[in-house]
Amino acid sequence: MTDKKQPSVKDFKQRQLAKIHIAKKALGLDDETYRGIINQIGGVNSSSDLTMLGRAKVIKHMVEHGWQDTHP
Repeated sequence: MTDKKQPSVKDFKQRQLAKIHIAKKALGLDDETYRGIINQIGGVNSSSDLTMLGRAKVIKHMVEHGWQDTHP
């Protein structure tokens, strides 16, 4: 048996937020476009205010627009 720690909800949130910011940079999105996506998809003005589902939807949107998630 291993003593591998289970990732917490906070860890999962941080990984999702990191993916969103990596995708933003990789896709070359300016701040206005990025915030428009966050608002349109998640209904909030900041990625930190997104729900878990909202973060997943934003990541899916980024993938659909050409970002390749190398760490699914």
